[in-house]
Amino acid sequence: MKKSLLALGALAALAGGVAHADVIVNQNSTGASLAVQPDGIGQILTVPYFSTQDNNTTTLNLVNTDTVNGKAVKISFRGARNSDDLFDFYVYLSPGDVWNATVQQNADGFSEIHSTDTSCTVPRKAELYANLNGPQSKFKDLRLPTATKGANETREGYVYLINTADIPPVVNGVTNQLWGAIKHTPTGGSPACGTLVENHHSAAQNITQWSVAQTTGYDFPTTGLFANWLVLNVPKAVVNSGEATAIAAEDPNGNVTAGNFVLFPQVRQAYNYVDPALGTLADTIASRTADPVLRLDPAANSTAQFFDFPDLSTPYVGASTSATRPTEPARPDPTAFGGSTTNAVGLTAVSAGTPSVTYGYVPSGSVAAFQTAANTYVANMVTYQNALAAWQLNPGRRSDAQANELSREFAVKTVVNEYINGYDSYFATDWVLSSPTRRYAVALGQAGAIWENTTSNYWRSTGAGFNSSIANNTIVVNSIEDFSVWNREEVDSDAPVVSPFALPTQPVLPGEASVWRFRDANNVDGSNGGFVLGSDLITQIVRLDNVTSTNPANVGVGASFNEGWAQFIFNNTVPGSNGRLPVYGYASYSANGSFSIGATFNHRYTR
Repeated sequence: MKKSLLALGALAALAGGVAHADVIVNQNSTGASLAVQPDGIGQILTVPYFSTQDNNTTTLNLVNTDTVNGKAVKISFRGARNSDDLFDFYVYLSPGDVWNATVQQNADGFSEIHSTDTSCTVPRKAELYANLNGPQSKFKDLRLPTATKGANETREGYVYLINTADIPPVVNGVTNQLWGAIKHTPTGGSPACGTLVENHHSAAQNITQWSVAQTTGYDFPTTGLFANWLVLNVPKAVVNSGEATAIAAEDPNGNVTAGNFVLFPQVRQAYNYVDPALGTLADTIASRTADPVLRLDPAANSTAQFFDFPDLSTPYVGASTSATRPTEPARPDPTAFGGSTTNAVGLTAVSAGTPSVTYGYVPSGSVAAFQTAANTYVANMVTYQNALAAWQLNPGRRSDAQANELSREFAVKTVVNEYINGYDSYFATDWVLSSPTRRYAVALGQAGAIWENTTSNYWRSTGAGFNSSIANNTIVVNSIEDFSVWNREEVDSDAPVVSPFALPTQPVLPGEASVWRFRDANNVDGSNGGFVLGSDLITQIVRLDNVTSTNPANVGVGASFNEGWAQFIFNNTVPGSNGRLPVYGYASYSANGSFSIGATFNHRYTR
């Protein structure tokens, strides 16, 4: 019989008890950073928008081009308004595997996931997929702020996919049971999956050392993933589609390298691992995520759970911290000097510091020595408190640095694209603007207040250059310097006014995945041709006509245009932003008159 990694009984024992999962640093990726991959293949993927509004279904295809290693991929759907966690799970891809699923609206109005794919998942497929009557198939509103809970908030947002670990066929010369369990049969039949995969995944509850990760069947995550998406509306016979943006770890020479092990158990249990180098749970959580809600919001529904990790800020390269929390000095123990912590006959009180503090009671022969120990402790505490204050100001958290690093990859000075509107076939255009890293700077907590990570270089709600505030239970960003529209013959409109979040002097960028509708007077409400994406959450309306509107929320732009191009110019005032704002997305088009079509063009940018 061949040797194999960890018998099921041993795995079950490893998976039991209190969870202690953590990031495991890939020491071979020292100096690495994250970068967008223009060729579309990477370790982390982002999809700018999903929708189940207005009879839409969203389809995801995830491909593993690595024909040797499997991949443990965390897939997370986030809300359009506040990037709240709506639905996440793991897919265990076999080498060369393709996973496919569709998200659609259920009878209660919530999004839910459907799939006939046979790739292994955690939770298992019978729990996960609605077409299999999976009890966990429905998206959740638990993490949404109280004022915005409800089915509608689950119907729009964005998606990210993270390769948390590779699954090699052999580890240290030993056959990997986990690899065998996720492999499709030689004729393409379903993999075994089942208890073995669940036990190997649950074993992550106790993985804080690399040797244990290897024994459990995992390796550091490498590149090889790409994904495609479709937003399909069957009644309208319209489809918009695109490619996921790929991100990968790169060494200082620009070569793609393996990242950190970031597989956390998909369990609802409060995160409780305390990094010995940090000393507290709060500091450990803060070094694993830059999310200010998970760090700071005291509400019960905001408590960090194991299933919250990894997110886009969880350290994928480098150590979780570049500075160790200072160690508090030990208080002198009077019993070590023959004394006591309470007064007694024959003992002398010893005090030190200002104000004076009594540290114990010792015999007369030990007073001098214990006094020296107490004085030394007081001096060491002053040094410790100064060092702690400095560390708290600059703890060197990789999560903060990674959030800024990824934001820098998406940061742009301008966004440009085309639009087409009207004509006999009722053309319409929607633009998507998505900001998948804003959550790690400013976000609404359960009570609806802004929680802020003040290390962000791109979003602030307080301090110098702040650009974020609240309107209609939504964070809005006032970093748009100009938004202009041209027709095909060089004609520039007057400065357009957008709704419903418009400020008197300039438009603002609301939410984390917003849709901008380009419409004329005949199609403002979608009655002629409908809406392209059917957005109902974070929607701005750009009126392409010179008609005076009776609705104060929709104001004409001062010219009547059918087609042309438009441009956002950003003037971000947050220190470190260089005037840029991290956004990306696409323009989607449809026609629903004498014929039906759909088209999608990625935005163009200047940086």
